[in-house]
Amino acid sequence: MLMSKTVFEKLQFADVQLAWSLIGNEVLRRFTDENVTAVPCFQTSACPCGPGYVILSKFRSFKRWFMRKPPYRMFTECLWDYSPSPSDGSDTAPAIPIHTLCDRPAATFRFIVSRSQKNETKTIRIVFQGKRVTELDLQKENLLNMKLSTMLFDDAGFDGLELHLVNKVFSIDRGRIEVWVDNDVDVVNIRDHSPLGFRMYKLWLCETEAGERYIDLVGDVKSKSFRALWLNRENYSQIIRNFIPNQSKYGGEAGDFR
Repeated sequence: MLMSKTVFEKLQFADVQLAWSLIGNEVLRRFTDENVTAVPCFQTSACPCGPGYVILSKFRSFKRWFMRKPPYRMFTECLWDYSPSPSDGSDTAPAIPIHTLCDRPAATFRFIVSRSQKNETKTIRIVFQGKRVTELDLQKENLLNMKLSTMLFDDAGFDGLELHLVNKVFSIDRGRIEVWVDNDVDVVNIRDHSPLGFRMYKLWLCETEAGERYIDLVGDVKSKSFRALWLNRENYSQIIRNFIPNQSKYGGEAGDFR
C-alpha cells in the first residue's frame, strides 16, 4: 500500500511511536472495522487501558483553547476506585463486570505502507497476532447517579466534572511494528495481550450542595473527533494514589474493601 504524502513528510526519522501516532487510528479501523482511538503508547504503566478505566483531562488555558490545542489527558484507574469509601468500612467498592465479545488467538493481521520520493524510502510494517475484544457488561444508563469522588483532582489542575470512561477495548496477543527510513530502523515488539485501541463514553458530573458528585449524563464519543495530548501516568502516580479514595490497594483492582 502506498504511504500518504502527509505521513511521509512527517516521518522524518525511524520512530515507531511517531509512526503509530500518525497511522494508528487508520490501522485500527482496518483491524477492527470500527473507528477506534489508538492507545498513545504500548507501555501499560504509562497508559493502562482496559474496560472501566477513567481518563482525566487537564483544564485548558484560554490561550490553548483559542489556539485549538487539544487537552492534556491521562489514564488513571478504574471507575469503581472513585467510589467514595464507606466510613465504617462495611461495604465493598463494586466492580463493573466485563464481557468478552471476541477472542481469536489464531488471527493474523498485516499492514504495510511504503513510499519512495527523491531517493528516500520510508516503510511501516505491522503484524498483529490474535484479536480480543472486551467491553463493560452494562448499559450506559446504569452509570447515571453513581457517586464519584473527584474533587481533589480540581486542585491538581484536572477537570473533575468531565471524565471519559473506556467501555470497549481491542487487544492482541502479540505483535511487531517496524519503521524503516532508508537504512535506519526502529522496532517494537508488543507482548502480553496488549491493548491497541478503545472506545469510550463521556461522563458529566454534577455536584450537590453537600459537595457530593454524581454522574448526571453519559454520552458516546466519536473517535474521529477525540483529540488528546497524552500525559505519562507514571509521572502522576502519587496524585492518583492520594486523590482516589480506594487506592491503598493500588494497581487497578476494585477498591480497598473485601
